[in-house]
Amino acid sequence: MDVVEYYKRGHEAYYDAEEHRKNRDFENAVYRYQVARDHFDTAKEWAENEEARRFCYEAREIARIYSEATEDQMFRVDRADDGSQYETADLQEFMDSDDQTTVEEYEIRGTAALERRTRIPSWLSGGE
Repeated sequence: MDVVEYYKRGHEAYYDAEEHRKNRDFENAVYRYQVARDHFDTAKEWAENEEARRFCYEAREIARIYSEATEDQMFRVDRADDGSQYETADLQEFMDSDDQTTVEEYEIRGTAALERRTRIPSWLSGGE
């Protein structure tokens, strides 16, 4: 497999984890985030340039932070008398401020990079 295949697998595992978390299946969400993290890490090792390595590293870090936050969410749901308040909480509530900042920065950079790669040229879209 090559870097693209590992990244795709990481991406699929990440979105699978998101679905598990949204369905309050926290244990499987944590597992799938960890699978995503491992695939992104392998993609980083296979990357041929610094930009690709950074992109894979940042995806890996987002998966790691989400995994840890979901574990904390799962722990609070299990320990609380009425865990329902934590089941529906935003995942940001289970991250420290540094992790929140990291996720925001990496997601913005990741989105911008994806938009640059998929942008339709202005001459093709009818623009000047």
